[in-house]
Amino acid sequence: MAGEEGEWDLRNHLLAGVFDLLAAANWQRAGDEHAKKPERLPRPGAGAPQADDGEVLARGKAVSIEEMNARLGWPAPT
Repeated sequence: MAGEEGEWDLRNHLLAGVFDLLAAANWQRAGDEHAKKPERLPRPGAGAPQADDGEVLARGKAVSIEEMNARLGWPAPT
């Protein structure tokens, strides 16, 4: 990987998680109901895909309920 993505190893991702948790905990305990919730520290390559209209899209391919039941080993509905 090149650029910023290449610099983010497991340690950096874990530290970003700790940073986010501490920021959220401090925000919860601050007592100001009008304070803006802290945003997560941006991670490289972690943005959700978006449609042209800005709507966030899910990743992967949709499957039917029957296919999902089969994958999970659930019985077919009667």
